[in-house]
Amino acid sequence: MLEIEFWWLVALPVFFGLGWAAARIDIRQVIREARNLPSAYFRALNLLVSEDTERATDVLVDMARAERGNTELQLALAGLFRRKGETDRAIRIHQSLLQEATLDSADRQRVTFELALDFLGAGLLDRAETHLTALLDTPLEARALPKLLSLYSAEKEWAQAIETARRLEQASGHPRPHEIAQYWCEIAQQAFNHSQDAVVVEAVEAALAAHYKCTRANLIAGRLALRQGDADAALARWQRIESQNAEDLPLVAGLIADAVLDGGAGAMDQSTAANLLRGYWQQCPTVDVLDATFKVVTRAEGEAAASALLADAVRQKPSLLALSRQLEHGNAGDVATLRPLLGQHTRRLSQYRCTACGFRARAHYWQCPACSAWETYPARRVEELNIYD
Repeated sequence: MLEIEFWWLVALPVFFGLGWAAARIDIRQVIREARNLPSAYFRALNLLVSEDTERATDVLVDMARAERGNTELQLALAGLFRRKGETDRAIRIHQSLLQEATLDSADRQRVTFELALDFLGAGLLDRAETHLTALLDTPLEARALPKLLSLYSAEKEWAQAIETARRLEQASGHPRPHEIAQYWCEIAQQAFNHSQDAVVVEAVEAALAAHYKCTRANLIAGRLALRQGDADAALARWQRIESQNAEDLPLVAGLIADAVLDGGAGAMDQSTAANLLRGYWQQCPTVDVLDATFKVVTRAEGEAAASALLADAVRQKPSLLALSRQLEHGNAGDVATLRPLLGQHTRRLSQYRCTACGFRARAHYWQCPACSAWETYPARRVEELNIYD
């Protein structure tokens, strides 16, 4: 049998009693502190819960005048001003707090971050940058870095954006290869526009090193090679996009077609290009790929083959865009293909759309079923609004 020592029988009730007493003391302390709070705190809280920010702000202003040394109260008041769009008043409060000598380091960092948000809201990006960079290597760095990254993107300061994104990777533990690659591509595009070829090459390679599936980098590199007179290198760059992301083939199909038809691409004849683009069409059947394929097939194989291409495209991958291309080239197509295609798009365009939230419905409503707004459905359907407005 299990033997229990006598002192355990005595200790267990004692421990239970001590825990009960500690809980009672904590509850009494919370109640005592709540009773000591001014009634204005609860009035302001109630107004905020009710989303009455105007009256809540008035209450907090009166409290702030009586308790000028209360940092939390000042921060709450400034936050309300910024939320209401009165950033100038929020800025004044935060600047006043930073001038207080008694403010400890943690609170000073919080106020600095809030002031940076004020400057961002006011469009004063240079001042916002100054305050955000002051928070680097502090406990608030992880909160400051995303704001700083957005700021550099808005200012098109791509070198600083790359440095900040890398620092944010280390702080958050989440890699950002797509963003960093795009920042390098922005540098490459700027250099391309100013004929700084060496910078373009360096930036393109950096983008691919950051994210090897960055199709934009190879697009820029191909344009550079073509401008330098090396059409073969351009085609080689653009063909890499198929293995990077086939969804981006519409961006490069027209470039390949133009390069081949201009006669500068000695490594690829028109027949080879036609077969290549046909393969692209099967992978990514869009009107851009179809247009490029049609141009090359017309030149390489003749108008009959090009017309057959359009007919097959409408039959295999029916769309109004493909059908419009077929009609443009004198082929009306067959009614069996045309009827379901028009019916599909007619159903989509014959809906009503709420002007408040954009919700679409087949029936007309006086009250939107999505956002509950009244009289937001025009009596005209989507297609009629698009045509006549």
